[in-house]
Amino acid sequence: MTTWDDQSWRRWVFIWCGLGVLGLFWVAFTPLDEAISQRMYSKLWLDHHAALVDGWYRWPKLVSICAALCVIGFALSGRNPLNGVAVRAPTRDYLVVGLLTIPVLTWLVREGSASACPRDLVAFGGELAQKPFLDFSWQAIGSGRCNPSGHMSSFSWWLALCFLRPPQGRGLGVLILCILAMFALGSVQILKGAHFMSHLIFSLWWAGVVGLILVRVCFLRRDTPTLKRR
Repeated sequence: MTTWDDQSWRRWVFIWCGLGVLGLFWVAFTPLDEAISQRMYSKLWLDHHAALVDGWYRWPKLVSICAALCVIGFALSGRNPLNGVAVRAPTRDYLVVGLLTIPVLTWLVREGSASACPRDLVAFGGELAQKPFLDFSWQAIGSGRCNPSGHMSSFSWWLALCFLRPPQGRGLGVLILCILAMFALGSVQILKGAHFMSHLIFSLWWAGVVGLILVRVCFLRRDTPTLKRR
């Protein structure tokens, strides 16, 4: 089974940075972000389908969080529950730290965001003016605090699992399926007017950044050699 090395890590850092550039292009040079929200967000539709939207929002998130806690528990136990094989220390550290820090770091970034939710903007019937996508000012409550999506971070641990090994072959297919599933579950926030599509994209991209940093720290760290005593 293929494991991480310097070359594969640099390749995925390059790929992930390229995806980040494409995401910025989406926001800066296309009208798709606002057009998608204009098409999907309707307060009248929400009022008539409140139970459906609430279930779409609540239950997948709850199941995902419970599953993440189970993965953390299995990692801390030191045994793979599927085959009983011992979990290596780097894998344990990666899973525990990754599954805990990705949502926390997402929350911290969101707290400093001045980008507001669509339903709060004048163009969608709210009272706030739109701020630049990357306006992070850590102002008082009410200044935006909507980018990236905290809801998407509930599923971001799937991405961390995909990065246990360099995504290639079947693993790459699993990564793509996970990303599509994350967007399918996160899109309920667009229906609710709680996020733009760009907020979901940034949340997923940010989780990948944290995951790749942890890959470097947990799987590719270099122990400083000690001098032998004569």
